[in-house]
Amino acid sequence: MSDHRSSSDCESRSSDHEEYPSLNSDFSMPGTVKQPANILVTGFGPFDHHEINASWEAVKELATLGVPCDSKLITREIPVLYDHVNHHIPDIWRSIDPKVVVHVGVSGDANEVTIETCAHNLGYDRLDVSGSTTPLQCYKTDGTDCIHTGLDAQRICQDVNESSCLAMATVSSDAGRYLCEYIYYASLCEDSTRVVFVHVPPLNSPYTAKELGHALQVVIVSMLKQLGLYHPLPLSNDELSTLQQQK
Repeated sequence: MSDHRSSSDCESRSSDHEEYPSLNSDFSMPGTVKQPANILVTGFGPFDHHEINASWEAVKELATLGVPCDSKLITREIPVLYDHVNHHIPDIWRSIDPKVVVHVGVSGDANEVTIETCAHNLGYDRLDVSGSTTPLQCYKTDGTDCIHTGLDAQRICQDVNESSCLAMATVSSDAGRYLCEYIYYASLCEDSTRVVFVHVPPLNSPYTAKELGHALQVVIVSMLKQLGLYHPLPLSNDELSTLQQQK
């Protein structure tokens, strides 16, 4: 949900498109989670000329494809309303206690899956679908100007590009000062160590919803790896024993 961005491309070197079972979300190294994790993924509803929002379509495909075994995927369609973000995002964090949060939005300027590195507190003067903006055009009156994700966005980008999913990824530091950046800032305020924002292109420009869903799978596995919550397979006997005890 952005009209402008500055991005840097990640190196791509994957040409192997062999597909693994859907739960093996990086399509190159089957694995399992170390412990069950709530994974929250949101997409946006319609706005402007995006009557079908590619972000929500991608999230719905992700729900069909699945996430690593024993994890619980929780999805939410978010209306393009500042007030909804203000009231619901902190409540969702408290009620779900997610280990991983991925917010997804559409950008008409994007032609790749775009991993956003940061979000700002100020500058939200663009009207939402109700014709409103947010008080003082910021999320918090005393908020930090800019918050970066604690996750390595370049590593996530590389994992997508080295997987056999068909979508390619890039990294951006400009999420667009609209609802996409606004919801990202809201979640970064809750816990910057386990949240990223992903911009997707409009549907079929060039990727289908299913291809975007596959890319989101890889993003989630990459995040789980960085957070120490994901085991590549095969596991050692000691690791298997530990996992069985945890369950």
